[in-house]
Amino acid sequence: MKLPEFKDKLNKAFDHLLDELSAIRGNRAQTSLVENIGVEAYPGTTLSLRELGAITIVDPQMIMVEVWDGGIADAVACAIAGCGAGLNPVVDGKTIKIPVPTLTLERRSELARLVSQKVEEAKVGVRNIRHDAISSLEEQKENSVVSEDEYFTLKEQYEKEVREINAKMVARGVEKEEEILSI
Repeated sequence: MKLPEFKDKLNKAFDHLLDELSAIRGNRAQTSLVENIGVEAYPGTTLSLRELGAITIVDPQMIMVEVWDGGIADAVACAIAGCGAGLNPVVDGKTIKIPVPTLTLERRSELARLVSQKVEEAKVGVRNIRHDAISSLEEQKENSVVSEDEYFTLKEQYEKEVREINAKMVARGVEKEEEILSI
């Protein structure tokens, strides 16, 4: 595995972690809390909420969705209520107001543990990518495709990239935990 391909895989793992962390609710209203909710707006067609209307943050505890087609407002509200985030939307014509309740201390602790778990899963993914890359490199060394010096140079570059991406993952996880635990 070449270094650019290796870096690309590491960055994809990091981006996946960022997506997962953005879906975890903080103590403030965020559009990411609802934008990817699937809504069966029309028979046989499931679309994400961001494809069906404009999502805005009115204040730290209120999300507002203005659907472009008023006929689907009730379907959108049902999808939001059923997403498992504990949200209770209120429909007012084409506008759906979603009050975001303050998290309890117990729930904030659960979410902080979930963040740690997601970071750990991402680090395991990075370890697997590193393992595959080093195995490929060892195979190339055995087949005399790369010299001994090139092998050690590339291996050290791989290790350096892994250390950097792990540090970024941990930093982002700590940042998200602080966001969740702050009142």
